[in-house]
Amino acid sequence: MRRLLALGVLVALAAPTAALAAPDAPVRVLRSLVYDVSYAAHTRHDKKTSGFNGGYGSDAAAPGVGGSGTASVAMDGSDSGRLTIDVIAATPDGGLVVDVAYSGKLNNAPKMRVALYPDGRLTADPTKTLGPEALHILPLLARGFMADRTVQVGASWTVQAPPPAKGATTYRVSGIDGPNATIALEGSISVGGVNGFDESDRGTTTYATDLISPLSYDLNSHIRRQLASDETITTDAHLVAKLISDNFYKK
Repeated sequence: MRRLLALGVLVALAAPTAALAAPDAPVRVLRSLVYDVSYAAHTRHDKKTSGFNGGYGSDAAAPGVGGSGTASVAMDGSDSGRLTIDVIAATPDGGLVVDVAYSGKLNNAPKMRVALYPDGRLTADPTKTLGPEALHILPLLARGFMADRTVQVGASWTVQAPPPAKGATTYRVSGIDGPNATIALEGSISVGGVNGFDESDRGTTTYATDLISPLSYDLNSHIRRQLASDETITTDAHLVAKLISDNFYKK
C-alpha cells in the first residue's frame, strides 16, 4: 500500500548508468540524512455495472435483478519508518548520486542507487521501485532547487514535470526564519498511455536554504488512474517527513 503513488513511473524512464550499479562495494558517504516518515493512503476502485445483478459487487441474493450502477471497493493502508539518504558522489554538472533505503513497520526497501539531476529529475534501476517518500523528498535535495532563486516572502517559481509527463509544480515562499523558509507547493501532473495517471499535489515544506534540504515535509496527493472506459482507481495519500539527522549540521 505504501507504494501506490503514481510518480514511481517517472523514475523508470531512463536505463541505469554505470554510476547506478548496485551499491555492493563500500563507498565514502559525503552526506547522510535520515528522515522520520509516515504515509497513509485510501484507495477506491470503481467499476460501472450493467445487466443482471451488476456482476461486480452485486447482491447474489437477488437473482434476476437488472439495471446499472457503479460498484466500489475501498482499501486503506499506512506505514511509518525511517528514510536514509546517503550522498556518495557529486557530479561536475551539479548532480548527485545517492543511496536510498527505507525501513518501516510494515514495509522495507533495501539500499537503492539513484542519480539526482540538478533540476530534480531522478534516474534509477527501472526493475526496482522507489517509495513515495523518496520520490518526493529527493528532488528537494537537488542542487538546482534553490539555485538563483529569490528567497523572500511571496517569491514563487514553477518546475515543469519531466517528459513524458505533462504539468508542473509551483513553489511559493510563505515565511522566512533565518536560513529556513516555509514553502507551499501545488502541482498537477499527468501521464498518458496504458500506465497513465493524473495526480494533484498540495503541501508545505520547511526548507533549510543554506543546506539545500527539507527539514520537514507535509504532502497530500490525489491520484486517478483510468483503467478502462468504465473503470477507475483513485488514491488519496498523505505523506509526512521530518529530518532527524544530517551530518552537514554543525554541532
